[in-house]
Amino acid sequence: MKVMGMHHLGMSLIAVGLLASGTAHASGLTPVDSVFEGMGAIKLSAGPYSGTCSVTLFGDIDPAGAGKIDGDVSEFSGTSRGCAAIRGSGSWAVRPTSATTLEIRDVRVNGPFGVHCYGTLDGTLIGGRLSLTGTLESNVGLACGIDGILETTPEVGISWP
Repeated sequence: MKVMGMHHLGMSLIAVGLLASGTAHASGLTPVDSVFEGMGAIKLSAGPYSGTCSVTLFGDIDPAGAGKIDGDVSEFSGTSRGCAAIRGSGSWAVRPTSATTLEIRDVRVNGPFGVHCYGTLDGTLIGGRLSLTGTLESNVGLACGIDGILETTPEVGISWP
């Protein structure tokens, strides 16, 4: 049985460490360690009801690049009767899925007439412009549609390996 010398063992451990460090870079949002706003118009629908609302989402990005939107303080307004009754709820995790796409998970929105929408939204984020088009589930069996564009301040981006 041949025993590997300490010099060779040490070099092998260094090589493994270098390989591991090359793959350790994770994706995240930028700018890190910051707060942001996303403002714009979003068309919301649930069954036969729909309207376009002005939306302001408030969020933050931690030092590691993990993002979240605070649904509780996000604002919905507009001339549509339903806009004033819409309320976000909870913390929504924002996770990059590519250099230009992301998921917003755990979205919870309470609407008029007891409709509660929930689920994950897919979005595109390019140059601080967040485009959302998707459907959430609801507690009453109606699909909750979301379609709109929000401009982020400061400009939010995706850091991708």
